[in-house]
Amino acid sequence: MRKFLAPLMFAALLAAAVGTASADPKITMNAYKCLACDKVFQSFQGDELDRKDFREEKEQLKRVFQFKDRGKNLPPCKKFKYHIFDKKGTTTSGISWVTRGDTERLAVIKDGGALSGVKLTEWECCYCKKHFYSLNDENLNIRDWEFQRQFLFNLKGQAIPKCNAPDVWGHIFFPKRTGSVKSFEIAQLVYDIYWVKQ
Repeated sequence: MRKFLAPLMFAALLAAAVGTASADPKITMNAYKCLACDKVFQSFQGDELDRKDFREEKEQLKRVFQFKDRGKNLPPCKKFKYHIFDKKGTTTSGISWVTRGDTERLAVIKDGGALSGVKLTEWECCYCKKHFYSLNDENLNIRDWEFQRQFLFNLKGQAIPKCNAPDVWGHIFFPKRTGSVKSFEIAQLVYDIYWVKQ
């Protein structure tokens, strides 16, 4: 019994030290409409699709990709090979939207700048030493430690893998670093960024 109590107490102390889980952190996104085909697109705040250089076909196709598949350009325009983006405002969504939304119309910019209001935290499991990530102060140390696979999911909707350390019920996450992040980096880490489902 003692071998389970010590990790539970440590997890509780660590959760209190770094804050409580924010449960589905909010992300602000830009909304755009193509003036040529009327398709609606989104980008993370900080990625401006209506900038001047993206009005050139070559530059847009070389740098603007789907979040869903960072190797593919956005769904094509009916009239041109590229889109003419007109910004319509901003929207706020929970990060869980990325796991179930129409993310082929969510754009990421290769070689783009740091996003506005989005932070990436890197965590390391104190037992198995695997690294995980979360966005915007989401704390992966949840109260129901033994039920992590029922509450922690990555941006592809997959449950977190079990900790492979012996005699433990789950991961204990220690925060390594927090900093700015680019949209293309989020797309690259899509299997490793987790959020807390409530």
